[in-house]
Amino acid sequence: MASREQREEHRTAVQRAVYERTEGNTSRTVDAMEIAGELGIERADMAAACEYLEGKEKIEVTGWGMGPTPGLLSLTHDGLVEMEDEEEG
Repeated sequence: MASREQREEHRTAVQRAVYERTEGNTSRTVDAMEIAGELGIERADMAAACEYLEGKEKIEVTGWGMGPTPGLLSLTHDGLVEMEDEEEG
């Protein structure tokens, strides 16, 4: 299980990866486990990051597999605004 600091890093990295891969388009989706592989995040830690970000309405998860394994991810409007504000600031 990841430490609190690692969980925060995972959340930030996942949200940024979704933003970058969708090019800030809230209509596009990306594969959660591809992102996890690229970022080196374990399945359980990826699921935890996605659950947290979805709860904060930063991303939307479409389809949970067994384990649970997050399926496709998309950026929400709030998630987009946060990423754009971060780029500007």
